[in-house]
Amino acid sequence: MTLLFLAKCRVVRCFFLLLCACCGRLFLRANDHPRVFWVLAAVEAQRDDAVGSDAFFFPAREQRGKRIVVPKETKKTFSRKKMLREEFKKRCEASRAKVSEEEEEEEGEEGEEERRVCLRNPNDEGKSKCVAVQESTTNKRNVKAFWKKHVEDVGALFCTGSTLDAYGVRHPALYNGTRGKQRVVTVGVNAAIFNEKIQPLDYTFLQDRGSKSGDTSFASNRAAMIAYEPREAKFFGFFPGQRNFSPSDEDAERANATQYEGWRKPHCANPLLPLVKDVGNFVFGGSCSTSFAALQFILYTGVKKLYLIGCDVVGGYGHSAHKYGGKSRRVELGKQRKMWRESYFWTSTEYPCAEIIAVRPKGLRKVGFFERFSDPPFVEV
Repeated sequence: MTLLFLAKCRVVRCFFLLLCACCGRLFLRANDHPRVFWVLAAVEAQRDDAVGSDAFFFPAREQRGKRIVVPKETKKTFSRKKMLREEFKKRCEASRAKVSEEEEEEEGEEGEEERRVCLRNPNDEGKSKCVAVQESTTNKRNVKAFWKKHVEDVGALFCTGSTLDAYGVRHPALYNGTRGKQRVVTVGVNAAIFNEKIQPLDYTFLQDRGSKSGDTSFASNRAAMIAYEPREAKFFGFFPGQRNFSPSDEDAERANATQYEGWRKPHCANPLLPLVKDVGNFVFGGSCSTSFAALQFILYTGVKKLYLIGCDVVGGYGHSAHKYGGKSRRVELGKQRKMWRESYFWTSTEYPCAEIIAVRPKGLRKVGFFERFSDPPFVEV
């Protein structure tokens, strides 16, 4: 009798979870809401055989040797890839037709003190989709010189999610020189500097102190982050209205770091704030993560193709990643996912010919970027 009762309870529970997942899927498609992201992402990961739900919620388990399974390519996924490729081609061709009309518009008009920038995601229902972005003397001095420095090169943006441990291409063979007329330009954020396989990085980005606990923040690794020397430039961000959020001017000086300016205050709330294309004249845009500052920068330098590696949106930050927890952390990661979705629409509009590929995507599954489930073929580019 007891066994029969337990069996019935298990069936009812499974049915309820399935119903919740289906409702969550419909709600997310309609509203792109961060609170249902966790349920949907876990269900999709299991359905696509990409990663199990345990690996999804606890990245550290995957780091202990769990192999990432490549999803099987079905007719549906093949059709989707073909559709994305065709949309990209049309978008790029249309933008090239307008080039003569809007040549070098990104450089801004002399004396322009502010400009309005807008969210690009058509599903975003925030109260304000456009905001004024202020001119930045700091960025004119420190960032503008990188405008189109890497035109036609290939870029790699290294975030700090658990899939970074699965990355197998080693330096310096592929990065310390050029291959033909192209070069792989590497950018790392925060604790990516501690991953030995991706050294040396060309550029690094850091914009918050973080927590003194754990092993991944500036506050807990001040000496190492100050001492690190990238090949090209080290960037420390700051927010004028909340200077104690970021490394101090003295820290930047000791680290020989170049400073860049963001919004007046750090922001990770709805409505999210737009990204900015002309970061050489105006402040950096975006919300919730240093990754978006690095994204705006590397595209500003003119790369034609960009690989997103370790940008998992499921906890991140190396060996102490799984120690983050609680409802507030999950909500923040949901907003990061939403910001990545916004990034897809933004890049499609502002950089229509830049091909962006998410490598071994977890949180970036079906955000809109191209997807790849193995290391980038840098030898071939």
